This record gives sequence, structure tokens and C-alpha cells, in this order.
Amino acid sequence: MGSAAVKRTPAQQKLKELADKEGQQSLADTLGCTQQSVSKWAAGIIRPSPFWRKVIARKLKIAERGWLTEEELALLGAAA
Repeated sequence: MGSAAVKRTPAQQKLKELADKEGQQSLADTLGCTQQSVSKWAAGIIRPSPFWRKVIARKLKIAERGWLTEEELALLGAAA
């Protein structure tokens, strides 16, 4: 069974790199959430809620807008 490459948003990629470097539990402790949440966010299984995006932006310096997909960014650009 082969695994397809996951296309991550810039924020997911940065969170994954931090998790690989510092550990998921360490990031969870910094953010005040569970290790399972960090794992799912970093793997691209789910994206954090707007609340957690703000916490991540403040504590880890990962831009809130970085969680948006290319398609979502394109829609925002078209609406502007």
C-alpha cells in the first residue's frame, strides 16, 4: 500500500517541522492543547479552529493566513 504525498499548507508544513524538531508533546504543552491535536494539525488530517490558529500565531509565530489552501487564498483574492 503506497502513501500519497500530502499537500500541506505553509502553516501545516511549519508546524510539522517544529513538531519533528521539538516533539509534538512539547508543542502541545506550549500551546495548551493535546498532543493528538498537534499530531492531526501537523499531518494535515484537520486544521485548527480559528481560536487555535490565533494561539498558534501568537505562541509559535505561524501566520493565521498560512492555514488557508491555495484555493481558499484564490477565492479571497477574487473577493478583494
